[in-house]
Amino acid sequence: MIAFALIPFIGPLVATALPTLPAIVQFGTMGAALTVFDSLNIIQNIIGSAIEPRIAGAALAVLFWAFLWGIAGAFIGIPIVIAVLTTCAAYPSTRWFAVLLSGSDGDDA
Repeated sequence: MIAFALIPFIGPLVATALPTLPAIVQFGTMGAALTVFDSLNIIQNIIGSAIEPRIAGAALAVLFWAFLWGIAGAFIGIPIVIAVLTTCAAYPSTRWFAVLLSGSDGDDA
């Protein structure tokens, strides 16, 4: 359970620490190596916090519908989700559900 909880944190740390070691040798100063380390951590955080959730969210929807209905579900599941989002966004009482599923802030739902 500890490994399961720590893998998302240890992986990016290793991925940024390993390129930092050659940077110490190449640049010869800790300041340059820390700049490399910080830059790689910023890139990892942007990818892990902004890009991957959007990509994984769409893939998860396809996976869910494919699991539920097989290959036909993989093709028809996304249009179903879009229809549900559009319908929920049209009514004030269900707009919260459309916002929850779309991942938007609610202004464009």
